[in-house]
Amino acid sequence: MLSNPAASKPSSEKNYRGSPSIQFFLSGEDWANKHFGLKKVNLSEFSKLERNAIAMAEVKKGMSKKAVLAAYGYPPAHKTPSLEGSKWLYWITRWNKIVVTFEGDKVSNVRT
Repeated sequence: MLSNPAASKPSSEKNYRGSPSIQFFLSGEDWANKHFGLKKVNLSEFSKLERNAIAMAEVKKGMSKKAVLAAYGYPPAHKTPSLEGSKWLYWITRWNKIVVTFEGDKVSNVRT
């Protein structure tokens, strides 16, 4: 079994192999906080388009990365290792996936 050198460090000091947004070395507590959160999402910081899409659990062109996270959650780390990337991959079912493409911070395309 391979050991995780980041596991013994406090979460604020973990090395994430190149990007702080990579999700491979999160402790169980850090993972739970990331995916389930401790606070409600403040919808007032999103546009009307984003609020409507979040309420319907949809991703639409023009949404920000933060709004996509609120609507769909974090993409699987093995296919989207960094949230800084221009493409995020989500699975809808075992065989169906969605690719969300960004230009800067905004969704430019959603492809199934």
